Amino acid sequence: MPLVNGKYRANNKDPRVPANEVPAEVRAKNFEPVDTGYTTEDALEEANRCLDCKKPMCVKGCPVGIDIPTFIRQIREEDFAGGLATIRESNMLPSVCGRVCPQENQCEGNCILNRTGNDPIAIGQLERFLGDMTESVGATPVCKPANGKKVAVVGSGPSGIACAGALAREGFDVTVYEAFQTGGGVLTYGIPEFRLPKAIVKREIDGLKDLGVKFEYDAVGPPLRRRRVLQRHGLRRHVHGCGRRPAQVLEHPRREPSRRLLRQRVPHPREPHEGHGLPRL
Repeated sequence: MPLVNGKYRANNKDPRVPANEVPAEVRAKNFEPVDTGYTTEDALEEANRCLDCKKPMCVKGCPVGIDIPTFIRQIREEDFAGGLATIRESNMLPSVCGRVCPQENQCEGNCILNRTGNDPIAIGQLERFLGDMTESVGATPVCKPANGKKVAVVGSGPSGIACAGALAREGFDVTVYEAFQTGGGVLTYGIPEFRLPKAIVKREIDGLKDLGVKFEYDAVGPPLRRRRVLQRHGLRRHVHGCGRRPAQVLEHPRREPSRRLLRQRVPHPREPHEGHGLPRL
């Protein structure tokens, strides 16, 4: 950490630490991730560029309001577990958001260094760095005591799993119902492997399971808006995170997409003619 008279002084004149990209001649032959992420040395060097603003504009640019200056300061102090805990106070998916969020238009776009003609802090890379250290630092979010209330979340896409994580931390008994065979929604089925590896999504979902969140796959829930159904399953509330539009499935022989109706099974790509019936949950 750069110090002047015992006080932190940023190396804001230093250039931004570049991403560690796989050479083009290598990545042209596979679908592995293009960016391998920061090393510890890279993260410390980049964190030392942060001005630690008293009025951080980067926080205002973050949609979930992560305390960015604090987790960057914790990186400088090599308190990686603390930095990860700071992020998870507002965002349960740091490894995902660090990879796919448009930081250039949000937190990094609001970084004060842009006004001085310097490159903004690589906030996304630093968030990803901490998120990828989950297993090594062993940071588990603290949850409130169970309150005995059950909540159903329909859909395991980004909004569904983010909501499930927030509710679990508040002590709710959460069950996520997903129509597909794997969780993640657009994170799994809509983003290519070289941008967001499926193993990362699985790790984030496994982290929610460690908080007590239950996942029910191959299941499209009953009409949960009906009060009697809520009472039958012991549910106090339900949250719908089913995406922007109904899933479209290509069928044989003409390969025309057809809409999936409520409580219809979603055919697996390799078994397009499997049955549509689903038992009630």
